[in-house]
Amino acid sequence: MMDENEPIQEDGKTYFTKHSLFMNQAPSFNFELSEDQLLKKALESGFVTKVDEDKYLMNDNYKENRHENI
Repeated sequence: MMDENEPIQEDGKTYFTKHSLFMNQAPSFNFELSEDQLLKKALESGFVTKVDEDKYLMNDNYKENRHENI
C-alpha cells in the first residue's frame, strides 16, 4: 500500500506529489510555507520538475549544485 506522505520510487527516480513534497520538505522550513508556496519554491529552484498532473520528478543533481534547502 502506498503512503501518500512518502515520495514515489520508480525506475531509480524519486517522484513527489504536492502533498508528499510538503510532508518531506516542510520541516526544513519550520512549516512556514503552505503546500503551494513550497511547491512553487521547489519548481523555481530546480529541486523538482513537473512531469504530470500532481507528479514532480526530483532533481538527483540538486544537492551537487546548491548549498541550501530548496
